Amino acid sequence: MIAAVERRPESSADPVTDRLGERLLLAPEDVRVLLGIGRDTTYKLFDRPDFPGLRLGRKRYVSRPALLDWLAAQAPDGGR
Repeated sequence: MIAAVERRPESSADPVTDRLGERLLLAPEDVRVLLGIGRDTTYKLFDRPDFPGLRLGRKRYVSRPALLDWLAAQAPDGGR
């Protein structure tokens, strides 16, 4: 017996949101696409001492909540 394969309907939603879903950890490429910045700028961001990035082996990541909190804190009014 062959099981039916469920297909998600094609969505007209933002492709970045569709691709990233609700993952907890974002790789530099995910951050680059999400913020609309270049590759060099993304890695400079990950190199900043105040950026909440982390390393797992040789890979770099940032948690989605930490990224959102960090972005809010960068606003001139502290994200308020």
